[in-house]
Amino acid sequence: MNWKANWYIRAMIGLAAIAAATAIGTWHGSDPGLFVLCAVLAVAANTWKIWIPNVDGNVSAGFVFLLIAMGQFGWSETVAIAALSGIVQALFRKKTRPKPIQVAFNTSLVTVVGAATHVIALWAVPDGSPFAILSRLALASVILFVLNSLAVSFLLYLMGKASLRDTMRQIQFWVAPYYVTGGVVAAAVVESNLLSAAWTGLPLLPVMAFAHLYRRHVTEMASRAPSVNK
Repeated sequence: MNWKANWYIRAMIGLAAIAAATAIGTWHGSDPGLFVLCAVLAVAANTWKIWIPNVDGNVSAGFVFLLIAMGQFGWSETVAIAALSGIVQALFRKKTRPKPIQVAFNTSLVTVVGAATHVIALWAVPDGSPFAILSRLALASVILFVLNSLAVSFLLYLMGKASLRDTMRQIQFWVAPYYVTGGVVAAAVVESNLLSAAWTGLPLLPVMAFAHLYRRHVTEMASRAPSVNK
């Protein structure tokens, strides 16, 4: 790994540490029980991975619960669920055993992107706005996708594995619809107060259906168009 990629990884880990320390210092959870249930569901959803064709990576359904956290809880809880999601993504169902630095970077990336997305979306769509939850989570899904895609693509570029433009094109083609639709699913769960029935597992049902349909879509599209660069 060259020095540029190494410093980029260190910077991401540093930002995540600052976000985590701030979240702990400002924690004021209003519903600890509901938060724990949401965190458990987020862990389960992050184990459902969909491999992206032509890109060395995958997406999970866990980001839907990160969006749900943004609509249901405060910034500190969102950071906590983002960090937990990053750990699960880094450790579960990997083709090879991840190195500690890979786990640290993945956890940090999800934490930083989740924290930044919450702040930007809340600033752009404050409480009291028309259709606040739907508008905020729809916007948050786009922001989450853009920041996450840029962060991953930039690392691959620094490591010399792929050009920034080509990687972004591949991710946009395969993943953008997944994030946007996930934002709608998250908004529906929050608006219907379905998370309050988290102990029954009901909030998992729309997320599972969403992930299953997207997996089928990716499989069909991959068989028809192996590469968007062709």
